[in-house]
Amino acid sequence: MRPWRPKTLEAPPLLLITDRNRTGGRPLSQVVERALDAGLPAVQLRDRDLPEDEALVLGTALREATRARGARLLVNGRPGLARAVAADGLHLPEGLPRPAADQWDGPLSVAAHDRAGLERARQVGASFALLSPLFETRSHPEARPLGPERFAALAAGSPVPVVALGGISPANAATARQAGAQGVACMDAILAAPDVSWAVRSLLAVLEG
Repeated sequence: MRPWRPKTLEAPPLLLITDRNRTGGRPLSQVVERALDAGLPAVQLRDRDLPEDEALVLGTALREATRARGARLLVNGRPGLARAVAADGLHLPEGLPRPAADQWDGPLSVAAHDRAGLERARQVGASFALLSPLFETRSHPEARPLGPERFAALAAGSPVPVVALGGISPANAATARQAGAQGVACMDAILAAPDVSWAVRSLLAVLEG
């Protein structure tokens, strides 16, 4: 077995996390392609309940779409799938250990909710951490939001760059950047938007302004 060697992936300014149940009945691949055409720089394939064969079909489609537009693709929690579709990175949810080198030896991102999670990101050699939830979120309504002040304190002391997740929208993305986030990740703000292109451009305008 070859030794594990950390590799890096720059924290994206905007990351779309997929959930096919939040698109308002539109095909997920169609929504993602519209977002990519509007300038979305990175996608994380989540949809953790998809069977392996369906996940491979979706992952292959997203890999082709992202590659054609110069965007990055990450896969959530499935090292085998990440390798199969030649993803740019693997995201480790909380509690999922770093895979062995023969499973995945590429860039990692890690879910974090506190200092311990950020330290774990350093230990596994993650390129960045998704720090959440910054604001209230429909994905985890039971989770207490960090809020801008707590988020800023964690980001300032983080050993790795952080990307803000949780309740992000064009209206509050600037707050995330001001609190120290290198970028933001979202689901509903793009997936559920009536005009996906407008949502992506609005987010990017705030983040790059």
